Amino acid sequence: MADTKRKTHTSTAVKRRYNDKNYTLLSYREDKEVAALFRRRCEELGVPQAQVFKTAVQEFLAKHPEQKAED
Repeated sequence: MADTKRKTHTSTAVKRRYNDKNYTLLSYREDKEVAALFRRRCEELGVPQAQVFKTAVQEFLAKHPEQKAED
């Protein structure tokens, strides 16, 4: 009898707990027409929607670094 590696599947609940522990959901509301255009353009360009926001946040933080309080 051949040894076969058992396939395992991580449950949705486990993934959700991991995401809840390690990530924060950021959200905002946008006009439906603008949102539809954004989704279409991302699809046309093959760019993940989340990547647009991640890049924008990283650029913002690079332009506005944390200020350390002086004693």
